[in-house]
Amino acid sequence: MPFPIEYTIPAGWRAPDPAETDSPLGTVVAVHPGQNGVIVADGGFRDDDVSLRQLAEATVTALGDGVEVLRQEEMGTPAAPGYAQLLRVGETVQCQSFLAVPDVEDTSRRVVLRMVMSTPREHITTLVGDFQQFLGTVQPVSGESTESEEEPWHDR
Repeated sequence: MPFPIEYTIPAGWRAPDPAETDSPLGTVVAVHPGQNGVIVADGGFRDDDVSLRQLAEATVTALGDGVEVLRQEEMGTPAAPGYAQLLRVGETVQCQSFLAVPDVEDTSRRVVLRMVMSTPREHITTLVGDFQQFLGTVQPVSGESTESEEEPWHDR
């Protein structure tokens, strides 16, 4: 991650053990042991004007054959755009969220964060609400206390 973020892990989920943090999709930030779900965070600075939709489509291409796009949609606002897609990869479903954050020091740059929840197909309806809740708590570490009663987690 290009800068530290904080988030709240949903109830029923836990922080990963050190051996569980690596994933081809990024860094595992939360694990749901009962439903075999993981939430992964990835991100980086972008100096180009590639749209979030194009980045999402490139992710589909990188996953290769056998990926079925179930849904794609723009979200967020012009100041804080986002893009979401739901993919089936074999027996697994991935909910992917792309969020663009402008660089406050250089407006020609932005950070694109990608958050992915992956779970077996039979658990997606149970866990998708948790993922949406998680996304609502993701923010850059500000050093200020959060309003949440739960202790936020930090990732670098």
